[in-house]
Amino acid sequence: MLYVKESLQPGVITTVAGVISEFLSATFFYLYNKNLKQLNFFYEKLIKFQDTYWAIALANGLPEDKKAAMIEIIITNLIVRNEPKKEMSPELVRAYSEAMQVK
Repeated sequence: MLYVKESLQPGVITTVAGVISEFLSATFFYLYNKNLKQLNFFYEKLIKFQDTYWAIALANGLPEDKKAAMIEIIITNLIVRNEPKKEMSPELVRAYSEAMQVK
């Protein structure tokens, strides 16, 4: 009805206000998405740190004859956990299995 009337001023003002509010909403959603990704990244780091601390504390409570082996397993898991998420080549799998058999 605002566009049908002879004066276009109310219709133009309403349209511009709608476009501006949509732009602001889209900007806020974009920034929220970026912040959420960063929050999840740091939360995962906190979880990894907590798991590592808990594993070391539990390993320290073991008897001396089992403690060294358990700490080696924890170190191996920490090294593997921080590797990039990609498939291992057959050569790498073979080398890893040979290294584990040597122990």
